[in-house]
Amino acid sequence: MKLSEPALLRSVVLRMVQITLLDGLCDYSPVAFAAFSPFYLREAEQDPVRGYRLAKLSLRLVDNLNATACKANVNYVAQEFAAWVW
Repeated sequence: MKLSEPALLRSVVLRMVQITLLDGLCDYSPVAFAAFSPFYLREAEQDPVRGYRLAKLSLRLVDNLNATACKANVNYVAQEFAAWVW
């Protein structure tokens, strides 16, 4: 299996969000929220505004946590998602 497979990627992202919600924030929590935000475009509820807010949250978390190791990744995912929404 490759991480690029949609089913596996979805499982990994959902698990990252679950761990963050259960155990609290860490330096890579913004990555989880940024990667989770595009799911709102594909799901049944199709709520791009909620996904956009989640992407903005991930950008704020990078700054608040001073998570420089994942800043580029979060910026890329969040900005790519924002381009689809607006």
